[in-house]
This record gives sequence, structure tokens and C-alpha cells, in this order.
Amino acid sequence: QTGPRMPFDNDWSTGTDGLVLLNGVILAAEGTPSPVAGRSYEVLFPATEVALNDLGQHAFTATLDGDRTTDFLLVKNGLKYVQDGDVLPAFAPHALAIGSGAPLFLANSGDLFWFASTDDPDASRDQAFMRNREVLVQEGVTQLGGLTVTRAPSMSEAYSVSPSGRFWIGEVVLQGNVDALVTMDFGAALPLAGCASNPASLELASGGVRVGQTLTLAM
Repeated sequence: QTGPRMPFDNDWSTGTDGLVLLNGVILAAEGTPSPVAGRSYEVLFPATEVALNDLGQHAFTATLDGDRTTDFLLVKNGLKYVQDGDVLPAFAPHALAIGSGAPLFLANSGDLFWFASTDDPDASRDQAFMRNREVLVQEGVTQLGGLTVTRAPSMSEAYSVSPSGRFWIGEVVLQGNVDALVTMDFGAALPLAGCASNPASLELASGGVRVGQTLTLAM
């Protein structure tokens, strides 16, 4: 939810009027400090993508002031998740050069689904659909039925995720200009909140609820 509130004025030209709110509580406001030290939120409205799951976890995108090569930020539960200029192992040595426009989903599983772009000079492989920091589909790399994915579009209807985070569906273009829909099943597992007097401390250590994988839990 975005919009002005006091003491922020409602003049859209001031740069201090865009907000991200959760049930009336301000999560971020233009002109205020971001989770990145020394950087403030510059743009939160109207380009912000916002995601919320049934457990109250949230995520949103923002533009920071200062260096334009590191100005795009993805925030999850109030903390920096990824930022322009970060180098993820999946894309090394190329850095992220992300932007808004693609959907953002935060599943009840806690998994964050987002769209990544990089500064790879090879434009045929610089975009990807992501689940957390794992690449689901990458242009020029992922193959489906023996055909290479040539395009993973960043439009607002590019992909969708079930509320539990189990099912994912995305639109791609395969070599030969073949349009295709891709589906993925990440297994049936859903975190449950612990009771107030005995908070849950059982966590997923590795693996997933999928055929052929070993699921390891940690207390």
C-alpha cells in the first residue's frame, strides 16, 4: 500500500511522498534511511513492487539515492535482500543490474520469487527468473526439451506462484521463436508458526521436499 501521510506532504514533486505501509505501519518512506548504510529511499511510488504472504512477511523494491549503478534495492522483512552491483554465485563474475517491472512474490514458505538482470555484456543470457538466490530459468543457459531459452520476459504477467510457494509457472521463448509455458513443483512443505510460549526453532537446513532429494532439518 502506498500513499502520503503526515508529516510527509502530499505534493508528488517533493520526493518525500511515496510510502510502503503494512496495516497502517510505515515500512519505508521516501527520503528516509534504507537498510543500506548511508543511502536513503529515493523512489517508492509508483514503481515499487510489493509482496506479502499470509504469515505477515513482506518484500518490496525501491530506488535509492546516490550512485546510479547501485540504486535498485530489494528488501525482505526490513532487510536488504539484493542490490544492484551485488555478485551472486549463480551469475559470477557479473553483477546484478536489476529493475522493476517484473512481478514479486513472497510465498507462505518464505521463498522469494523475483526477476534478475545482470551486467553480462552478452545480452542473450543476462536475465533470469529467481527463487531466493537460486536460478529457475536463465536466458541462453536453461534448456527445455532440448531447446535453449532465448527470452525470459520481465513484464508484469511473466510468471506466477501459488500462495504456498509449491507451484511456479512462467512464460518463456525458446530457440526458433517458440512460445512456451514452464511449470515447476517445489514440493509440499509449509512452515507453521510456533505457539507464543514455545516459539518454533525447527528449520530447513538443506534439500527440499522433492523426489530424489534428501531433506535435512535442524533444531
